[in-house]
Amino acid sequence: MEHMRKIATKVLDFTARTSKTLSPAEYITFSANSRNQIKRVKFVAPKLGSEGFGKFEVELSSPVYEMEA
Repeated sequence: MEHMRKIATKVLDFTARTSKTLSPAEYITFSANSRNQIKRVKFVAPKLGSEGFGKFEVELSSPVYEMEA
């Protein structure tokens, strides 16, 4: 067994996501590029006095694996 080389391995940590929260601009881009991944969308209005135009909660049709930061 001394003739075997050691191989460096790196483990990546991925998480399965079944939903995303997107800004209106992000939602427009996502829906244009990934329409078949969208199962359901819910618009969440902004709170009175807050900045922004609300957000979209997007439920995905199948899990998407994303690497943890």
